Amino acid sequence: MVLCIHTDADEPTDSNAFSYKINPAFTAINNIIDGRLCKNLVAIVPVHMTEAWMLADSELLKAEIGTNKSDNELGLIRSPEEYNNPKEIIEIAIRLARHGLPKRRRGDFGISRIYSPIGQKVKLNKLEGLPSYRKFKAAIRAAYRRMNYLI
Repeated sequence: MVLCIHTDADEPTDSNAFSYKINPAFTAINNIIDGRLCKNLVAIVPVHMTEAWMLADSELLKAEIGTNKSDNELGLIRSPEEYNNPKEIIEIAIRLARHGLPKRRRGDFGISRIYSPIGQKVKLNKLEGLPSYRKFKAAIRAAYRRMNYLI
């Protein structure tokens, strides 16, 4: 069993998130002696925000928001972890994608509608381009090695 602890970095690097959130959480969990909590710990720390991972597959994002506009037309011009506020970038892309649709078709479509579908459909090879995902993947592999699930 592996216990994953998640926090967003909210910065261009994950160093403060590890120093002030992840490492203290790991210490607290490791200091619990009753044995009911998993001690095989792995951090998930997307740089800036989890929404950066949603930007890893722009084709999937565009399919979920229902547009065939280009990445450039939607303002998706940088690497996902380069955006300070990827959530805002997605919200802007949604507005741009739905602009021009009849009002009744535009509806009340927001980012909340696409978290689950993108989370379920994103291909892991798309996430491989993100350093924070690769760091998480390496930590998971190390945890599985400790459990003798991987060599």
